[in-house]
Amino acid sequence: MGEYFDLGKYKRTITTPVAEANAWFVRGLIWCYAFNQEEAVRCFEKVVELDPECAMGYWGIAYAGGPFYNKPWCWFGPIERDQAIARCHEYASRASQLKQNASPVERALIDALCTKHPVTHAKDLAALENWTQDYAEAMRRVYDQFADDLDVICLCAEAVMNLTPWKLWDLQHGVPATDACTEEAIAIL
Repeated sequence: MGEYFDLGKYKRTITTPVAEANAWFVRGLIWCYAFNQEEAVRCFEKVVELDPECAMGYWGIAYAGGPFYNKPWCWFGPIERDQAIARCHEYASRASQLKQNASPVERALIDALCTKHPVTHAKDLAALENWTQDYAEAMRRVYDQFADDLDVICLCAEAVMNLTPWKLWDLQHGVPATDACTEEAIAIL
């Protein structure tokens, strides 16, 4: 497989007959967890290069290519945002087209991500906030179904945290912010 950064012992098996594609998926997910979305996208692109029928490779590109806690939609520039919306929709849709052979948890994650990237264009930031809400709600359902899956736990907590990025805590009093889902995210974790 060649040399690559030692990213630790984390493993997740996805639906692919190509072991190297699975290894690249794991790398991509680790980079997402480490907030390096650009490298994660490169890893997920390698997944679909090695196995063009791997639904989770496309899921990964859409997941890593969109907003996350350190970069919500409102921090994207207008051109960058439009490009990301279109690209994420394209890859989430491709994952959905290929999900028939995916595992139940993979299908659930793909369906949830499609709520975050439902179309190729958003009219404004309010629409994107609605998609973020829809995704959090979809991830709550995935969590309800797969509560023992550590990645589902992480992805659900992240989806909830992304409802109020950088506003989870009342910093003056050291307590969860009133309008945030902080306690829910903690309970999920």
